[in-house]
Amino acid sequence: MATARKIDFLDEPTMTAQVIPLRRPEAIAPAISQHAGPFEVPVEERNNSSVGDVLVTGLLVIYPALATITAIVIGLMLSRG
Repeated sequence: MATARKIDFLDEPTMTAQVIPLRRPEAIAPAISQHAGPFEVPVEERNNSSVGDVLVTGLLVIYPALATITAIVIGLMLSRG
């Protein structure tokens, strides 16, 4: 038989050494600028997509999706035979 034991649930955390309240980002770093540093290349604003963006999208998104579907279809065909 199972024995009855008291189980302590942490529904409401208490302020102990393990629980530290979170601070807002404004309190941690109030004035961080987004300027490029001496070793960073400033990003140029782009308004439209180029052929390179389409190729990268095809390689990173469309190709794995088609490869997954192809692997599933081949697996189904091999399991029938």
